[in-house]
Amino acid sequence: MFHHLACIVKHLKKAAHLPLSLSRFRTAGTFMLLSVVLYAQQSPQQPTADLPDLLRTKTEQVQDSAQSYLLPAERICNAQAIKDFYSQRNYAPIWLAGRYFMPASQEFVHCIDNSRFSALLPADYHYQTIQQLVQTTQYSANEDILTDLANLELLMTDAFMQLGKHLQSGKINPENIGITWKPQRLPFNMQLVLSQAVTSGTPFCNALQSLEPQHPEYAQLKQLLQIYENLTPWEPIKASWNLLLQKGDRNPMVTEVRKRLQITGDLSPEAPLTEVFDKELETAVMLFQRRHGLYYDGLVRSNVINELNVSLATRIDQIKANLERWRWAPDSWGSTYVLVNVPEYRLTMFEDGVKSYSEAIIVGRENYPTPSFNDTITYMVLNPYWYVPASIVKNELMKEVHSDANYFINNDINVFKGNKRIDPTAVDWKKADLTQYAFRQGASAYNPMGVVKFMFPNQYDIYLHDTPSRELFNNSRRSYSHGCVRINQPLEFALHLLRSDPTWSKERVESVIHSQKETIVNLKKPIPIYLVYQTAFVNSESGEVNFREDIYGWDKKIAQLLAEKTNL
Repeated sequence: MFHHLACIVKHLKKAAHLPLSLSRFRTAGTFMLLSVVLYAQQSPQQPTADLPDLLRTKTEQVQDSAQSYLLPAERICNAQAIKDFYSQRNYAPIWLAGRYFMPASQEFVHCIDNSRFSALLPADYHYQTIQQLVQTTQYSANEDILTDLANLELLMTDAFMQLGKHLQSGKINPENIGITWKPQRLPFNMQLVLSQAVTSGTPFCNALQSLEPQHPEYAQLKQLLQIYENLTPWEPIKASWNLLLQKGDRNPMVTEVRKRLQITGDLSPEAPLTEVFDKELETAVMLFQRRHGLYYDGLVRSNVINELNVSLATRIDQIKANLERWRWAPDSWGSTYVLVNVPEYRLTMFEDGVKSYSEAIIVGRENYPTPSFNDTITYMVLNPYWYVPASIVKNELMKEVHSDANYFINNDINVFKGNKRIDPTAVDWKKADLTQYAFRQGASAYNPMGVVKFMFPNQYDIYLHDTPSRELFNNSRRSYSHGCVRINQPLEFALHLLRSDPTWSKERVESVIHSQKETIVNLKKPIPIYLVYQTAFVNSESGEVNFREDIYGWDKKIAQLLAEKTNL
């Protein structure tokens, strides 16, 4: 386990004297289920010869039903797949041996319960009803339980298929909640997955685990979720807006900061809870700042207190939301790619699995969010024109030209109607149909594109580019653009991408830029690019848990839907 989480675990053990093993999270109901099964297996076997016929009848009923409800409160979500599955095996049950629940079946119920450690909801997989049916069929001496056995069998199968779909490609369709995230993972054929597990004898839980994202970061977040759900909620630290604590200070608030940093694993659990701000605390503050995307100088100001005061529930929601996002992501990113993590405000390039380049970026503001998708960078443009988007023309440029008739001329913006360049001062812009015109700003270091842009043609018209507004990179929060991604050192990034092309030396690139002529440079080796939205992640180099501000408010929306029982 990575070092930072080890510190949190150490704090938990010291505070609660409890082992952090997965077994301790199983509910009392699950252990009761085990007792029920063991008791039932001591009883004489009851005849269940009519069970296949009843399974046939019930699968046909739920298939034909408009609502597909097997029981009043339990909808079958995979009616057609279940009908096909059982018809292919002549309606023989897989979860029951006679009337009895098999050990493998009981282990699968544990798996349903533990789905909450994947940020899912056991109720979505008939968990309580399955437990009740197990008690009814296994613990009771009543022999008239055939209907309950059939219901138990079908609910277990539906639970497997539904849980498998959610683990493999997510519970939520991001497009249904206004989040752009493409491509999504294509769902597996869960009927086939279940058939293969039954035929091969693969444990059902193992079959489901193989469907989850295999990215190491996903497993780390699952581990982090278990740890954070066992932390004790903290109270906010009350501080003034102009607070400043630094090494050498003595202040009662220092003790509160120490307590909080011990909980989050930034300060050793053995560190004394004193009022003195010493070197050890300064180092812990810097670690906390770095993990939360703040300027790490070891000074406790209001921004540090604000991050410390983010509630435990919010942090848990962030972890859950990011687990769901991993289930939307492609199965593999390859070993060489560019990663743009929007809330981290950072671009990173990996080559053969190793980080080779990293720099700060500016992303879309709240009302112009940068979408999440992947594509391939195929070329760059030196000295690019800026073709002004229609939304900016309507919402921004028109305001300028209404107050200054020469605005377009003064800012080197050419106006075209069709293919013909026109005089912008001859148009009455208050009455003009803007859809008939195109607006292009000349190439220069001062147009919004700067001196280079990096193209990966996509439906969102998103790309990477330079910017003349360099002062914005001094801010920790950098969501200022209309959706595109501005990079801090564009020429360095361009040269990094062109390293394998001997025809493009640094001198040639600089010469072309000096000419101010728009020039397209095709990459000899196009490179995949992934634009993602990760607000909780583990640094691949340091192993540190990182949190970032949910700048678009997506975490809360996702976490709320994950916590709601779905009928889909």
